[in-house]
Amino acid sequence: MIGFAGMISLILVKTESQFWIALFILGSKFGISSVYNIAYIGNTEIFPISVVATSFGVCNLVSRLATIFSPFVAEL
Repeated sequence: MIGFAGMISLILVKTESQFWIALFILGSKFGISSVYNIAYIGNTEIFPISVVATSFGVCNLVSRLATIFSPFVAEL
């Protein structure tokens, strides 16, 4: 929610203040980092120990493929 709120604020609030822009970006980064940490910890809770490394690999592969398209999304 924090990351979503930060990004929506960055998109919708028209401001020239560098403080507010930095705060919106910092909030977005904090939210995204929190979700990453929850996903990292939750992965060991969801999957059995014998397949945790494989699930990390598959998740890493999917996330890297998704980040290939981030420049295209940024241009929109």
